[in-house]
Amino acid sequence: MRKRLTEEERLQISSMRYIRYQYPKVISFHVRNEGISGSKGQRMAYGSKSKQMGVLAGVSDIIILQPSGDYHGLLIELKAKKGRVQPTQTVFLERAQNAGYKTAICRELDEVVALVDEYLQNNT
Repeated sequence: MRKRLTEEERLQISSMRYIRYQYPKVISFHVRNEGISGSKGQRMAYGSKSKQMGVLAGVSDIIILQPSGDYHGLLIELKAKKGRVQPTQTVFLERAQNAGYKTAICRELDEVVALVDEYLQNNT
């Protein structure tokens, strides 16, 4: 039986569909940084391997590699309406801002659309 998508997964999918349709020449992607289900041993092995391979906790859900104005790119953290930003996500967003990236937290598709349109309006 197939699991239903979470609110955040639906937001991720609809956001990427919009970005890829509206801005097909812009490099945009999602880094799969979520955990896996399974036994405790399987989860620990996956986590250990991922860390060794360079997975970084807190990486944003949507990354757009397109300079705009004073920014090198746009990083968007997506959250369900009642979702909480984790400390690792806050640290990542702050580090990215300090490195010259525009960052944002969005909870609805309308927010993503407005943010991306404003960011990319004169750059595609």
